[in-house]
Amino acid sequence: MNLTKQRSNLGIVRPNSLAHLFRSMRIFRNMTKKVLSQKFGVTEAYLSVIESGRRAPSLKYWLLCAKEFDANALWVREKWINQTLSRTEERLRNKVL
Repeated sequence: MNLTKQRSNLGIVRPNSLAHLFRSMRIFRNMTKKVLSQKFGVTEAYLSVIESGRRAPSLKYWLLCAKEFDANALWVREKWINQTLSRTEERLRNKVL
């Protein structure tokens, strides 16, 4: 699988997205979806739709990932804000057109 692009039903998960970043970190650490989903108290199916970009989880989820993978929580928060604003802007543009 090409780790720079991952297709989803809603488009392509960008290599600089939180979903792609934490999926790559999970794989790098040889952690299965099952193990991570149990740690976070979510289903494997939910984890799959997040990693594929079909769902955008809450900031709380991303901060759990930051803690699990020793990522900078402030950076994750800023990245989440920017991604959320971009998605909202794109949805609004699509409604206007």
